[in-house]
Amino acid sequence: MKPQLPVFPLIAILATVVLLSISPLNIETVYADATLTISNDAGYIDVSGYYRVLGELENVGDQAVEGWVVTTMFYNSSDDLIHTKVLISSKSAPYAVLNTINPGRKAPFETVLEDTDLSSEVDHYSVTITLYNSVAAKPLGLTILANHSRVDAFGNMIINGTIRNTGTETAESVNIIATYYDAGGNVIALSFTNTEPSSMEPSQTLPFQTELASIGPYPIADIESYALEAESSQYALIPEFPSLLLLPFLILSSLIATRIHKKRSSR
Repeated sequence: MKPQLPVFPLIAILATVVLLSISPLNIETVYADATLTISNDAGYIDVSGYYRVLGELENVGDQAVEGWVVTTMFYNSSDDLIHTKVLISSKSAPYAVLNTINPGRKAPFETVLEDTDLSSEVDHYSVTITLYNSVAAKPLGLTILANHSRVDAFGNMIINGTIRNTGTETAESVNIIATYYDAGGNVIALSFTNTEPSSMEPSQTLPFQTELASIGPYPIADIESYALEAESSQYALIPEFPSLLLLPFLILSSLIATRIHKKRSSR
C-alpha cells in the first residue's frame, strides 16, 4: 500500500500553488509620494576661504515637488555644530536652483559659509531636506537644441547654446542652469543665466551663454563634465535622449534604410 500525504499538508500545498498562480493577476501598483534624495555632494574651501557645499536633489518619487528647503550643518573635528545655513528654493530664484523638480529629474544646490574663520574650522558637514510640497508636474516645453563649452585665453569656462520654446504659451523668466562635475561625479561648480529677452514666444529660439570666471571661487581645472537644466514659470526642460539608448536606435535605422535601398536597387 502506497503511503498517502496527510490531508492538511496537501491542502496547504494546493493553496500555495493556487495563490502563486493567481497572485500576479492581483498585484496592484502602489505609487510612492514625491521623494527627494541628495546625491553627488561635495564640500571644500574655495579660493576666498569660504566653505562651499554643492550637490544635487533627485526626485525619485512619482510627483513633482517645489518649495524645498535644504539645511546644511557644519561641524568641527570634535563633531560640534559650528554653523547652520538654510537654502529655500522659492527665495533663491532667480539663481542656480530649480523651483520645481519633476519626477526623475535632478536639481543642483549650493550652500556657502561666508565666514573665513568658521570655514577654517569645518571638518565635515551634513545636508538634510526638511520641507517640500508635492505638486503637479510642470509641463515640458523647453528644449536645448545645441551647446558647447570652451576655456578662453583667460582661463574662463564658457558654455554657449541655443534654447527653444516648444510650448504653446509664452515662457517667462527662462533660466538655464549648468552643473559641473569632477572626475568622480561630484558637483563642484554651478553657473546660471537668463535668456535675453527673459521671455520666449512659442517656437522662438534664443542663444544663451553662461560663464565660470577663472578668478572665481570654483576649481575650473577639476571640471570633467557638465549638465544643463532649464526652467521657466510655465515649462520644464524636455530631457535629452541618453546617448547609450540613442545609439542602438541610430544603428537600427541605418540597417533598415540600407535594406530598403538594396531592395529598391535590385528592381
